[in-house]
Amino acid sequence: MVSAAGSTPAYCNVLATVAPETDIQVQLPANWKNRYLHLGGGGFDGRIPTTAPASYNVNLLAEGYAIGASNGGHRAAQFPGASFAGNQQLVLGYAYTAIGDTDTVARALIQAYYGKAARYRYFDGCSNGGKNASLAASKFRNDYDGVIGGDGVWGHADEHVGGGDMAGLTAVWARVVNVTNTVNMTTFPAKLTALYNAEVAKCDALDGLADGIISNPHACHFDPAALACPAGQNTTSCLTPAEVTAVKTLQSDLILNNQVIGAPYGLGNLVAGLSAVAGGGQSLGQGFLALAFNNPSYSISSFNLQMDFPIISYQFGKVDDMTGPLHGVAKFVREGGKLIMWTGGEDALVPAADQVRFVARLLGEVDDRAGDNVRLYSLPGVNHCGGGSGADTIDLVTPISTWVENGVPPRDLIASKLSPTGTVAFTRPLCPFPEWAKYTGGNGSVASSFKCVKPDDDDHQHVGWAH
Repeated sequence: MVSAAGSTPAYCNVLATVAPETDIQVQLPANWKNRYLHLGGGGFDGRIPTTAPASYNVNLLAEGYAIGASNGGHRAAQFPGASFAGNQQLVLGYAYTAIGDTDTVARALIQAYYGKAARYRYFDGCSNGGKNASLAASKFRNDYDGVIGGDGVWGHADEHVGGGDMAGLTAVWARVVNVTNTVNMTTFPAKLTALYNAEVAKCDALDGLADGIISNPHACHFDPAALACPAGQNTTSCLTPAEVTAVKTLQSDLILNNQVIGAPYGLGNLVAGLSAVAGGGQSLGQGFLALAFNNPSYSISSFNLQMDFPIISYQFGKVDDMTGPLHGVAKFVREGGKLIMWTGGEDALVPAADQVRFVARLLGEVDDRAGDNVRLYSLPGVNHCGGGSGADTIDLVTPISTWVENGVPPRDLIASKLSPTGTVAFTRPLCPFPEWAKYTGGNGSVASSFKCVKPDDDDHQHVGWAH
């Protein structure tokens, strides 16, 4: 038992292990409200997440949720790479079996502790937790009423979801690493900062307010060649021809045999993105390739797109079930499950286009009634699972529980940006994609000075993307 502290009630803390290495934690609060929430992991897991995703500002125990989480099926260190590759049982644990094992343990504990099963069941995760969310909404769809997935990976390559699948993202990471070999990485990050500043200078005020955030990316058309170095010059404020090519490559679809297999990076996120992916992404890309080839020593430099992509597509899709397939997620929403997806508009690791394209394909698979069970939010100026210049503190747990438990869809949601001291620096409306927050006048630090509008400037608020 853990005693009450502040707003957190007393709770029973249970640790368990499902052989061989799936470590699980379940927290059972004294003020339980018939709710169970499974928290997804991050990176390559290897440890139990102790809190909700960083962007979420909710005391889950105080809100009456019993919480379950796991180490993703193994005890290997998160980085560098996936050192558990080569052990297929651990790989499958990381892919999906740890999700089912955690829920099996949590269900038994909830029944024993409270004398009844949870009435409402939720999943919430970002990054690898967002990938977990795709499995929760497909493979384990009968176990959840509502699923929240941020900055994740969805679908299978053979479903042509626009590159947002695990094989497509892995190939994009490999491309980033290859691109870094064509430029001088000592000076290139500073050049990307200059590029981003030029983008902001051109596109920031397109939402009606110059605040350092590109909130209307649909209207932003910026050619990196605008920063091309004059002949014979090469400074940190301009791009050489090779650097212009590198940026345009990363901002383009990855194509193989006339098929789109990888999504492009968008505005802004290359600043942090190239250096992040060259470091963290190299570890991530190399790790997922190690999982695909069952070889912890696999080097990302060995990846050959033409030869290897079909192999990793088959492995991640047909063998490992590394992500939830489109048809399974479609069944979840057809059967009444509520799905909230979100992405940082300037995610440095997982292109925002991944989630956007998957939801477009998903809505094409279901009718309008089922499509009304889906919401996608893109957070302008926000990086991977938080950070960046935009409003990155969000509460999606409350709206999804209200949606599931009371039948009230999300509306009038607010995102906040916190100062270093924890106070609210500014707020913005959280608009359902493809709507964006238009400044209408007044105090630019408060959400009430903005309204959600469609890309064609139609002031039609609070509409799910299905319409």
